[in-house]
Amino acid sequence: MKKLNLLSILSLLFVVFTACDDEKHNIIGEGEKIEVEHPIDNIEGVSVGYDMKVFIQQSELTSLKIVGQSNIIDNLDLVISGDNILKFKYDKNVSKSDGLEIYITSPMIKELSASGASKIFMVNPFDIDELAVAASGDAHISAESLLANEVEVSLSGESKFDVEVGIASELTISMSGDSEVDTEDMEVKDVTAQQSGSSVSRVFATETLTASLSGSSIVYYKGEPKIEESTTGSSAVKKIK
Repeated sequence: MKKLNLLSILSLLFVVFTACDDEKHNIIGEGEKIEVEHPIDNIEGVSVGYDMKVFIQQSELTSLKIVGQSNIIDNLDLVISGDNILKFKYDKNVSKSDGLEIYITSPMIKELSASGASKIFMVNPFDIDELAVAASGDAHISAESLLANEVEVSLSGESKFDVEVGIASELTISMSGDSEVDTEDMEVKDVTAQQSGSSVSRVFATETLTASLSGSSIVYYKGEPKIEESTTGSSAVKKIK
């Protein structure tokens, strides 16, 4: 019994010392916020995590400005992948800071990805052919105005995607967990939704709405589309009154 108690104590001490050692390698933001402009080539997408906030404008010019505490900006790693996706990540874990704001202008954005508690805001009208949106955790992606041919949305966790106003030909939604989609004021010809968990979507379909739902997921819809639905559990397709 004494041997077991000793092993338990040693194990606890190991966990404590390991946690303390990890804490030493964390970064804490220091000083006032500064602005740093960073040269970048043309990009077609953005991937962000942690608690970063990204503000994107469609423009003929490509630019990048970062606002945050100096040591947090120095800890930021920027990578442009082979498919021209600009990815942001920290070299070392940040335990506390005043936040990081990223301002991007680009003529063409096709892909947005957010995780953790990050947020991406499309802050002016976007006129694009295709847009693929993916979010997980508590991330949020939002568009003020969107004109597109095809929009694909993939959400999990408690993530959210919303469009204030827009028009699209096709909207394809894949959702799980407690995720939410609000495109109630984006008029779309054909909407396809595959949802599970307690996910909720609000859409505006004018021609067709195809829904495959499970769990307690719900599709709320506007318009008078032809509806094809497959539901299990307490899931449902409901018209917005």
